[in-house]
Amino acid sequence: LFLLLALLAAAGDPPSASAALPDERQQLQLRQLQQQHQQKQQQQQEEFGDRVSFANGLCHQRSGRAKFCQPQFENLAVNQPVVASSTCGSPPTVVCRRDESGRHCERCDASQPKLQHPPAHLTDYHVHGSCWISGPLSVAAPSANLTLSFHKKQTVYYMSITGCGTELPDAIEAYKSSDYGSSWQLWHLFSKNCTRDYGKRGYSYQFREIIQPREVICSDINIITNSSGGVGGAGFSVQQPVLSFSTNFNRASSGSGYERDPVIIDWMLATDLRLVLIRRPRTDGGSFPEEPFAFSNLDIGGRCFCNGHASRCVSRDGRSVCDCAHGTEGDDCERCKPFWVDLPWQRATLSRATECRPCSCNLHSQQCSFDQQLYSKSGGKSGGRCARCQHNTQGPHCESCSDGYYRDLTKDLTSSKACQGEKHSDMKMTNMLKESLSSLGTHSSSEFSLNPAVCNCHPLGSVSNTCDRASGKCTCKVGVDGDKCDRCMRGFEQTNDARSPCRRIGGDPWPPAPPPAPRPPAPPTAPPPTRPKPHAPKDASDTGSGGSAGVSAKEDSAAVVGATPRPGRPDRKKKGGRRGKKKRGRNCKKNSKCRSNKKKLSQTDYCIRDWALVVQVSRIRRQKRWMQIRASIVRPYRCPATISGSGCGDQPPTLTLWVRRRLWRCGCQRMRASGRYLLLTRDKRRRQSRQDLV
Repeated sequence: LFLLLALLAAAGDPPSASAALPDERQQLQLRQLQQQHQQKQQQQQEEFGDRVSFANGLCHQRSGRAKFCQPQFENLAVNQPVVASSTCGSPPTVVCRRDESGRHCERCDASQPKLQHPPAHLTDYHVHGSCWISGPLSVAAPSANLTLSFHKKQTVYYMSITGCGTELPDAIEAYKSSDYGSSWQLWHLFSKNCTRDYGKRGYSYQFREIIQPREVICSDINIITNSSGGVGGAGFSVQQPVLSFSTNFNRASSGSGYERDPVIIDWMLATDLRLVLIRRPRTDGGSFPEEPFAFSNLDIGGRCFCNGHASRCVSRDGRSVCDCAHGTEGDDCERCKPFWVDLPWQRATLSRATECRPCSCNLHSQQCSFDQQLYSKSGGKSGGRCARCQHNTQGPHCESCSDGYYRDLTKDLTSSKACQGEKHSDMKMTNMLKESLSSLGTHSSSEFSLNPAVCNCHPLGSVSNTCDRASGKCTCKVGVDGDKCDRCMRGFEQTNDARSPCRRIGGDPWPPAPPPAPRPPAPPTAPPPTRPKPHAPKDASDTGSGGSAGVSAKEDSAAVVGATPRPGRPDRKKKGGRRGKKKRGRNCKKNSKCRSNKKKLSQTDYCIRDWALVVQVSRIRRQKRWMQIRASIVRPYRCPATISGSGCGDQPPTLTLWVRRRLWRCGCQRMRASGRYLLLTRDKRRRQSRQDLV
């Protein structure tokens, strides 16, 4: 457009008709460019609908995580066509109405636009003075119907209709259809006498009574309009009355709200609305009232229904459809897109987005289908079964190699060259080779020994540097896990023993050492001279007898965790008197520096620890053989679920750390009050309360 304006400015005004030809060509080119640009935009919108929804931030959080979304609230009846079974004007008639200025009559003629009162006046967005007026009523035709179609599933919250100067109907029956008019369901009732007409008690929303999710109630017109003192007799007032009903107000829900209750959500859905206006005979024996029905406005509040997977509805091929996100598609986002069937489709709620997820085929297939049996076996984690796996792969997720091919562990599983080898055409020779190897006892048909360079098994964690031909997994030692035997199982910790690199946490080395061989009885010898026993402090009292040392009750309670001394090595206490220089702990090497200052934190160090917390130290005290550190949890990264039941979510905001003094006296950096630290430790499971951490 800017280029066209520049060309026009440079060319000036055309002096003649012949000089105007270049401008016409430029306009034609401009129209073609605009059409191409619009087509390209429409194609990009259809192809990248999820990206558009992600960009507006309505269906995804800032982190990219899916969330519940829905189109905005609007008046669904604006400018929508309404079909009436009866309308005045054919033939022309005289209609009398009453407003604030009094009673006046006018002519209704369908052949003259200024004298028409068509049903389109109901949805012309509150144009002043416009009304729909029905034809004359009679005993043979005492009712009239108004039908409005949305041509799309809508979530309706309320409906209201405003009178237009004539007597209100004796009853109004509201019906809804959820299948585009194939079937109709009674939705709401209005009546001047609910007990006589429908056998129901007249209801008003002022009562604040709880309604069942699918209960059809009858609203009393007399209570709504308060027409007892109105001008014109019963059922009529000067002020134009408004009849309305809600589809979800005061409805009893099974959850915390109607947005989470599928029964109420289905009750609010509608594709079509029909109002049946009824005039009943006089109860006093008078003539049948022939006064027609007249209404000015029909309002329907709601939003486009997209199952919580779209933030807007767009026009496509002349009809309204949802601009779906979360990997869904359809007019109402009612199904998952092809290849996005790893999880079953579900309607989104405020608490769960339940988005569709693409199948995990490791880039070896673009086709998959949902398998309920596979979904149940996985514990509800994955149900997509891949089809037509390429690159010599097979399996539900194209995760294993086809027959005759082996897994090349030097390549990633998603690589097109992850499975190597040529498939033998002579299967008879292959079977003979397998039978000969099985007869020799070397390997079975599924355990061919591969090249050690290809297997790449860990030398300490694997039994032998060989792997399975089909899966490429190495044979691991007890307590070792992983395809390459490079990590300990859950509940095991790493050791320095090459024979048993992993042992159970808090237990004896695995496998346990064999019991020592029994020694022959030694000849009796003279007892060695006994060493005088040092005096215990005043607050210590021996609990044992003879030469064995005990632990006092006060000392045992001070330890908090109830740690018992090792047999044969009682805890020794220094004698009173002159204090010497503090000695380093038994586990500290002479002139050694802190190892944590030399080595960075690795992923392995983090994974083998049960606890990973950021703590703020508030107080440090000395308790006998222990150092008591009071701290508050700033941020929990890792907590064992076996203690709290639900991991870090159930941990108290504060905790007490217990560290042995002999370890506290090492050369490593000590904790200080008001300091913040990243704490990594194992779960010893020797605490008296949930706040204690040893």
